[in-house]
Amino acid sequence: MSLACALGSLDGKERNGLGEAFKVFCAIHINRAADGFIALRDLRRDYAARMLVRPAMEAMFKLLAVKREPSLLFRIACYEHQQDEKWARPFAPGASDEHKAAFQTKWESFKNSYAEAYPDHELCESPVDLRALAAKAGVDPYYDSHYRLYCQYTHAALRATTDGLEVFSHEDERVIGFALIVAIEAVLECGGNSNEFSALREKFLATHNGESGLPE
Repeated sequence: MSLACALGSLDGKERNGLGEAFKVFCAIHINRAADGFIALRDLRRDYAARMLVRPAMEAMFKLLAVKREPSLLFRIACYEHQQDEKWARPFAPGASDEHKAAFQTKWESFKNSYAEAYPDHELCESPVDLRALAAKAGVDPYYDSHYRLYCQYTHAALRATTDGLEVFSHEDERVIGFALIVAIEAVLECGGNSNEFSALREKFLATHNGESGLPE
């Protein structure tokens, strides 16, 4: 509810470039995942709810990494561009050269626009994956513990499908809570408002900090 209200406070405000837009859309992604998580938990669909934890974590890692090193935004874009090109390739098997050329033209256009908007950013065209982003954000131990845990559900690992990971169920709300905290902070950095956030953050960290592997 707090994140939704913070996002709502941005209505009518212009976003200051790609950096702010990235933060806002990551926060929206976390809000949607958390919304579904809460709704499913209310219906006692805990397993289904747990499958929404990983998407929230992925957006959280990206927010933390870009906050610490803003130029990582370009490398994230580079990674997604390359993944999109691979994903779209099978749909154009008879025109692969044209397909690659079209994608390259779009990328060059984006790169030029990015360079103009962020002249102080290094345009490193080395893609960066999520594990590397977590390391850049200083939360790679959290990736190796909690993120890999929730990947078990995404990939239908037997330990997950046979309920062998129920012993970790107490982590679900805590992980979603941390993602929400990070998302609200990102919205506030973009000019949003949340009168209750300071008290909410203080209470949450007093309860959970030091137990998760995330920095304060």
